[in-house]
Amino acid sequence: MILTFVKFLDKKQINYCFTNGYQDLSKFDNNEHDHDILFKKNDFFLIDEILRDFANQNDYKIVQCYHQGPFAKNFFIYDPNTDQILNLDLYGVLERKSIEFANEGEIFRRRVFRNGISTLAPDIEFIFYFVKKMEKRQLHKKTFDLLRELYSENENLCNAQIERHFRGSFGVIIAAFKNAHFKTLEQNQEKCLRDFESSRNTKLSLNEFPRLFKRATNPTGLIISFLGPDGAGKSTIISKLEDQILPFRRRSYFHLRPKLTKGERTVAPVLNPHNSPCYGAPKSILKLFYFVFIYNFGWIRNIFPLKIRSSLVIFDRFYDDIIADNKRYRYGANLIFAKFFKNFIPKPDICFILISDANVIYSRKQEIEYEELRRQIRAYRELAVDDSYHVIDANNSPEDITKEIKIIMMERMNDRYRV
Repeated sequence: MILTFVKFLDKKQINYCFTNGYQDLSKFDNNEHDHDILFKKNDFFLIDEILRDFANQNDYKIVQCYHQGPFAKNFFIYDPNTDQILNLDLYGVLERKSIEFANEGEIFRRRVFRNGISTLAPDIEFIFYFVKKMEKRQLHKKTFDLLRELYSENENLCNAQIERHFRGSFGVIIAAFKNAHFKTLEQNQEKCLRDFESSRNTKLSLNEFPRLFKRATNPTGLIISFLGPDGAGKSTIISKLEDQILPFRRRSYFHLRPKLTKGERTVAPVLNPHNSPCYGAPKSILKLFYFVFIYNFGWIRNIFPLKIRSSLVIFDRFYDDIIADNKRYRYGANLIFAKFFKNFIPKPDICFILISDANVIYSRKQEIEYEELRRQIRAYRELAVDDSYHVIDANNSPEDITKEIKIIMMERMNDRYRV
């Protein structure tokens, strides 16, 4: 996908520079890596329009956009035909933490083409990549060797960049690169980083407040839940989904309900769920009040902050379960009350209901009677009351089910982006 994007930019005559990572582009088109690309400011202001044009031409879907700063956006573009995701870190200014490394004129005047790919001049790429890896605490031997290759292309210009940005520790850094002494740099990494950070503006810019407000009002995470009788394959699909390359910063798993505190253990799955008798009506209704409290408080305390931080939140079972399988929760009151209280429970963005033929599920697990299983399957189907619910045929292979679920997620995120 990245090579297709480069050809698109060249065809449209849009100026760009890869800031690093271009070495792999001529070898393979790997969707596991992010790609850092710098544009001219005028093109960056039109980047959404440019990417929509690119996606439309190739039948791709833009599924995620993180606004990382006034001149920094992270886009994820999905190809449903190949099940690949293109991860693009795009910039309009070459800066980190309010420090600009080079102006636009110098960058595009001095850029270098490597195997037909537009890249930064060696010294500019060197200092930008060096600072980036230092800040992320990712300055390893392999990174150091790559930086030395850039350093050796023009030592004088690289030394000038080091002196400019590390006024108190440039001697140590220059000696490390000149003499190939990684250990020296590793031992002084924190000191060098403090030296760099002392020169930057740490105050929150007023321009950041609109971005932070948008992040809170339009969170980029996704909350999904899995429902279905025991034996439908929920755990298997969740496990496979967690192995997928997805456009999220982190993933969080919950069983049935949110946690009230961060240190609280996830609720354990119920074994032999129908062995205990149901509660009477008063205690059952009291339990519904408890669910309303724990879902809403836990949502505010844990779930919504995760969604703001671009997390994929996965629920294995959800409140709806009490309607389809009331005996599991020892609920003995009329289901009318459970359905009414559902109106006060926060909803996931997408709910996947895994359903298979009763004979197939019964052959996998026989924790409940066959007739009860058939009743549950009907009840789970009836839960799909709007387009946030998707009934999934659990007779298909786990790989096909995972792909179907991923496509549904990407389509939902594409719809959200377009809005």
